[in-house]
Amino acid sequence: AQVRVVGGQLMGHRSPAPARWPLLLAHLSFAARGRARLEVPNAFDLAAYVALGHARFGEVEADAGKLVKFAREGTALEVANDLDERADVILLGGAPLDEPMTFHGTFVMDSVAGIRRAEQDYHAGRMGGLAE
Repeated sequence: AQVRVVGGQLMGHRSPAPARWPLLLAHLSFAARGRARLEVPNAFDLAAYVALGHARFGEVEADAGKLVKFAREGTALEVANDLDERADVILLGGAPLDEPMTFHGTFVMDSVAGIRRAEQDYHAGRMGGLAE
């Protein structure tokens, strides 16, 4: 498998972008019948999104468009493409956040009040804009 680390680090490879929190974002490309054994941090919450084709994670299989969340112990992750076509997997995870999180649309805050403030700031134009 070809592994490109986009964020954080994986098996000694670091992304070019610095991370302020322990995280992992990697693009795994598998040729037909390809496989990989990865060592991932034990304490991370971890998931994989199958972007193309089909992948097997141990005994769990997933087709393109599916997200697999791992509830596991240990650091080894086996990923395989059992088909005769290419497969792409996005591996994402990070250290658990031991604090409340509230989601609404594109906003992630620690409270409903924080979400409301962020929405008000957005609608008032206080979040900047894109250069044209």
